[in-house]
Amino acid sequence: MRLAVGLCAVFVGASPFFAQECFAQEIIAGKTITILVGFAAGQSPDMAANNEGADSAGQRLTSEPTYDQAARLYAAHLGRFLPGKPNVEFKLVPGAASLVAARQMTARPASDGAVIAMLGPAPIMGTLTGNAGGFDPGALAWIGARQRDDDVCLARAGASVRSLDDATQRETFAAALAPGSKSWTYPRALNALAGTKFKIISGYSSAFEVTRALETGETDAWCGWSIGALRLRHPDLLREGKVNLLAQFSRAEASARMQVPNAEDLPVQPAAREAMSAIASQTRFAAFALAAPATTEPARLRLLRTAFLEMLRSPEFLADAARVGAEVDPVSGEEMQSEAARVLSASPTARGILRGIFRGL
Repeated sequence: MRLAVGLCAVFVGASPFFAQECFAQEIIAGKTITILVGFAAGQSPDMAANNEGADSAGQRLTSEPTYDQAARLYAAHLGRFLPGKPNVEFKLVPGAASLVAARQMTARPASDGAVIAMLGPAPIMGTLTGNAGGFDPGALAWIGARQRDDDVCLARAGASVRSLDDATQRETFAAALAPGSKSWTYPRALNALAGTKFKIISGYSSAFEVTRALETGETDAWCGWSIGALRLRHPDLLREGKVNLLAQFSRAEASARMQVPNAEDLPVQPAAREAMSAIASQTRFAAFALAAPATTEPARLRLLRTAFLEMLRSPEFLADAARVGAEVDPVSGEEMQSEAARVLSASPTARGILRGIFRGL
């Protein structure tokens, strides 16, 4: 699909489809692509659902991948895979867990693919929980995500819980970042829908801080760690048996490999299962995903989606990602669009359960 832009004028009469593709390429080739990043500097995916601003969590240094780091990677590489190799820049637009960036992008009068956004799960989850302020997630066309986060809930080896069943029998201290983060949401969901007794202690600034808390016995459990990040950044925890996996929030294809209960399978009632499935879907929307306005001309959206996947698979991008410890497990825009539609079809009963889990934000 990547054609030489200069040939468009010659062959534009070949077919209506060919004309559309050429027009889309010429438009993108003459633009600077701007990525609106919906988070402050230093924010990681587990901070993606809270409303902290640049003067709080956004200024904390973490040992985990951050949105501004991901934006730098995208800006350095994406242009090479678009017609005319346009310049790509990014702008930090923190606020309301990326809803501010989503609103700015979709409110633009022109939807030519020149302004896109890096968003967290809030535009989807907020709609289900009543925290989206009326934002319509149908205004988004997903371009793709850098990785799939198969998340786990774990306990330190010295804790009194060694399995999820243990966590239903006795109170267990669970560390979390800010309210609304995955590490806060997951144990609340397990308490509400699987009968666990996690006592959530929020306020930790990063996974690095939580690791120290686990090692010193300050806390017992931590829910919301990507298994990929755990293996990449803290391999000793698994290798040396310092932690026990309790549950997972993951895709079916990853589930069998971890040999622990999948959170989506735990609730008995259908509506509760829907709610847990929606919560687990954050693993798809908090992994450095890009979106364009839904009004973007289809040919331009195809160009952006194809270029994004080509970038993620390129040796140059993979080498840069490895240098900063960034996971890469590409998710297509089409797959994300389908997942968003599935999650947003949740029943009114499931939405009520979700509002109860998120109550207090």
